[in-house]
Parts: sequence; C-alpha cells; structure tokens
Amino acid sequence: KQKQYEELSATKSSELATLQATLEKKKETLGEDTKTMTDSSVERDETQAQLADDEVRIVLSWNQHPQDLDSHLEYGFSHPAQVVWNDKSHLNGDLILDYDVVTGFGPETVTVKGDAWSQPRLAYSVFNWTRYATPYWYSVLPIADSGATVRIYKSTGLVRSFHAGPGEVGKWWHLFCLSPQGAVLDAGQAGCSDGDYFDAPYN
Repeated sequence: KQKQYEELSATKSSELATLQATLEKKKETLGEDTKTMTDSSVERDETQAQLADDEVRIVLSWNQHPQDLDSHLEYGFSHPAQVVWNDKSHLNGDLILDYDVVTGFGPETVTVKGDAWSQPRLAYSVFNWTRYATPYWYSVLPIADSGATVRIYKSTGLVRSFHAGPGEVGKWWHLFCLSPQGAVLDAGQAGCSDGDYFDAPYN
C-alpha cells in the first residue's frame, strides 16, 4: 500500500512539474502571468460550453494554494465506482472528469450525461490532494482557506454555486448528490447521506 501511495504521489508530482514548465514557457512567450491565463480558461469553460438537455457540468475553481484540489464524482456505493484524476472516464464516456489541474486555480470540470443518470447515486466531493501528499500536511492550506467554489451548469445556465466555508478543514469536502432527474441534493440531507461517501483518493 505504501509503495502504491509513493508511485501515485510520484505520478502527481511528475504532472505538476510538467504543467509548471509549460506554464513558465507560456509566460515567457506570451508575457502573461499564470493567474490571468487561468482565469481566462475558467471563463471560457463556464460561459462558452454548450450543454445538451441531459448534460450537467460541474466546475471547480480555487486560489493558487493549495495547488492540487481534486474533483470526485461517485456513482455507486463502493470503490472504484467514481471518476477521479487517474481514472477519468466511466460508463462509456457518460461520466467524465474533463480536466485535472495540479497547479492551482482550476478549473476542474466533470460532465454527467446519458447512462450516468440511471446509476444508484451520483455524489460529488472535493479532495485536498496537496494536503494528503505532503508529509507536513498541517503546513498546507485547508480547503476552507482555498477560495474553492463549485458551480453546477445545465443547458439553461448556472443552477447552483457552493463556496468552501470555515468548517472545511479536513481533506474531504462533501458537497451534493444529483438525483436521476438532475435535482441537486445537499450532502447530509435526505437523499444524499454523508455516510455513503467512500472517500477514495484514487482508483
């Protein structure tokens, strides 16, 4: 188990180094700062994406630190029934983690459509990978201080927003479930039990 953890941490670290090098090259070429480029990509993803009537898009954005927050969408009651950074597409592409961002800001997006709506549950959460992978984890900002915001879009536009509050000091932030009809049910409320989350950092 320790070896698997180290291998996965190395994979994430390699992704981070590659993306940081790419962003630095873009900064030199375009003369723009990283935050400006990232903010532009957030706006592009949120406002220009065209969704079909049966599609829902979940968009996670946050500040520069911690650098790596992860979107998780569970569609069953046990691991590995989820989309996550190392296993991005399930249900023949009807449940997809479109982007995994490891350099801060986001956006990370998850798209739900088609057969995903027939699953027993669709439960979304955010995981603080940076805090999980850092030996001195207490030195890493919690989700509460990350400025994390999650927005839910349907074909009609923005339908719901969530903002990380002061209570989000753990590694996991449970947000909501989607009903088969596409209704948003807050975690901890009827139809979206906190106890049903299996909280697996990776597949």
